[in-house]
Amino acid sequence: MWHPLHWGCGWGMGFWWPMGWPMLTLSILTIAIVMAIIVVGIWLASKTLRTPPSSKNDKALETLRDRYAKGEITAEEYRGIRRELLES
Repeated sequence: MWHPLHWGCGWGMGFWWPMGWPMLTLSILTIAIVMAIIVVGIWLASKTLRTPPSSKNDKALETLRDRYAKGEITAEEYRGIRRELLES
C-alpha cells in the first residue's frame, strides 16, 4: 500500500524522513564552515605576504635623513651613504 511518507527507495520511510533533512543541513553547514576557514586562512596569508617586513635599511635611511636635516652631514655625504645603504 502506498503512503505519502514512502518516498525515495520505495521501502521504509525513504531518505528524507526523519534523518534526511538534518543530515543535509549539517552537511551544508559543515561545508560552509570549512570554506570559511579556508577563506580566512587565505586572507591572513595574503595580508602577511603583502606587508613587507621593516628592514634595517629603512631605519638607517630614516636616521640618515634626520642627520642631513639637522645639518650634521653634507649633501655629498648624504648621497654617498644613501647609495651605499640602497645597494646593500
